[in-house]
Amino acid sequence: MKELLKSAINEAFEGCSQPIDVIKRIVGAVIAISFLIICCSVDGLGIGKTICCLIVCVLLWTVLGISSAFPKDEEEK
Repeated sequence: MKELLKSAINEAFEGCSQPIDVIKRIVGAVIAISFLIICCSVDGLGIGKTICCLIVCVLLWTVLGISSAFPKDEEEK
């Protein structure tokens, strides 16, 4: 199990050339997980709070430039 976790972490941060990319990927993962949790708890939060939380997630993603830490798909099918 320990080796599996190590290999998963190595694959997640394989393409990072700078330490800031590692931080951006970690923050991006936290934002993505938060986004999913918020989407799953719409009934409990209510529609207004859910929309506000999702807007905050999207704004953080764009303002912090998280997408620049993830490589673009070079292959087009």
